[in-house]
Amino acid sequence: MGITNRISEYVTRTHFEDIPKDIIEIAKEFILDSVGASLIGSLEPVSQLTRRYVAQDCSKPEAGAIGGGFKTTVSNAAFLNGTSNHAAELEACGDFAGCNPLSIIPVSLAFGEKLGLSGKKILEAIIVAFEVQGRMGMGTTPASHNRGWCSISLHGTLGAALTAAKILNLDAYQVKMTIGLAADQAGGLMRQLGTMAHLLEGGIACRNGVFAATMAQMGATAAENILDGNPSFWEVYVGKGGFEPEIMVKNLGNPYYLKSPGISMKKYPCCFFMHRALDAALQLVEENNLAYDDIENVEAGITPFIYNSLLGHGDPDSGDMARFSLEHGLASAILKKEVTVASFSNKDVLSPAFREARKKINVKVHPDWPSGRSALVIPVTIRVKNGKEFTKKVDELKGSSKLPLNRDEQIERYAEFARPLLSESQVKQTVQSILNMEKLLDVSALMNILTFGRELPDSQE
Repeated sequence: MGITNRISEYVTRTHFEDIPKDIIEIAKEFILDSVGASLIGSLEPVSQLTRRYVAQDCSKPEAGAIGGGFKTTVSNAAFLNGTSNHAAELEACGDFAGCNPLSIIPVSLAFGEKLGLSGKKILEAIIVAFEVQGRMGMGTTPASHNRGWCSISLHGTLGAALTAAKILNLDAYQVKMTIGLAADQAGGLMRQLGTMAHLLEGGIACRNGVFAATMAQMGATAAENILDGNPSFWEVYVGKGGFEPEIMVKNLGNPYYLKSPGISMKKYPCCFFMHRALDAALQLVEENNLAYDDIENVEAGITPFIYNSLLGHGDPDSGDMARFSLEHGLASAILKKEVTVASFSNKDVLSPAFREARKKINVKVHPDWPSGRSALVIPVTIRVKNGKEFTKKVDELKGSSKLPLNRDEQIERYAEFARPLLSESQVKQTVQSILNMEKLLDVSALMNILTFGRELPDSQE
């Protein structure tokens, strides 16, 4: 049996009752994280532009725009919420490329609201679709990046489509059609990093996934085994020798990807490749009580893989570009002694203080160092004007799959992201709903709060 068939069979035969309780708990935590990222991300410029675009379409109010204050079609809602989820670069990351859940959770919630589905059905779709998408990433990393494809939209489109297919209870043949239709919509380029186009890729993947499954449900056809044959989807996109199909389907659900290799929650609102370096710099500043004016310079050593992913944005001209600038992130660490969403606002990025601080940062590329995603540990050295220097490297981040946040830390993280848009009672209510999602008979009330926030009368919360 081919890869397309095996995936389709797995998607159709796996149900909520088959999923272990610990996997359900992990999934709920990542839904909470995703919703929080969408709320804070809805305030970003790219999300505001996307809402303006969607608002021009007088469409049926089927599902809510998280943080947007209005409802639109399920396709538009998935597009908006997927974009918002990515906008602040706070979306969770899998331990392999292509395993980002940002295109899966927005699709399931939007469809769930439109159809008035239970929390169990939402969880089922998210876990099943992410299991397949995650293993697709494991079977192609890092080949797609090496070819210049952005895995968020390449694998994410397929993940979004499988989510929608599971939500709609499509049969195995319809799932194969969904995969085929989604394959034609996949794309996205690494060259777009640092621009709004990159942030929109998550939303576009969501929208395309909704389109593929809906069309398959209506009877649209596609190549029946697009993930197999010569050339297969993988051969076209990642090239011969760049993919291992058996990894994508071997032992699906045993263990579940959510548990191993797992997903990490982003600690900082920027490219994940920067995080360990930022953590090292912040620790050095705090541990040694370093004042900004006393710092002579900062040096970070990186591999060519990391340098190419960050695109060398030494002097970014926008917040979107700054999220891929290690120089800017490190400048915030020494200047502000924190790296927050505000650090990547256009105001801060273009300020004279940050421009001056970035001049103190030296990012040194080491071609002889081992490359790939294993090279995320970035040593940082801070030199002060009295001649002393301090060096540190961080192996594991708080929030990573190996060092996860506890439940209280996750709730506080969500609350921090949600407070600009939700009242304290709404924060508590949404936390309770998400962390007890398997008990919800209908997710619509939850989505209503996330959409309208403080605009809602107390009686509608």
